[in-house]
Amino acid sequence: MGEENFWKTSSILKDFSRWAGCQLQRVSVFLHSKPL
Repeated sequence: MGEENFWKTSSILKDFSRWAGCQLQRVSVFLHSKPL
């Protein structure tokens, strides 16, 4: 039971970190393309 929960949580975390990485990349690209 607990192990199954662990795998579910870790897959959710993996998806979230991938999504967060994409967002960070987009933000940094946006900041770099903006003339200061």
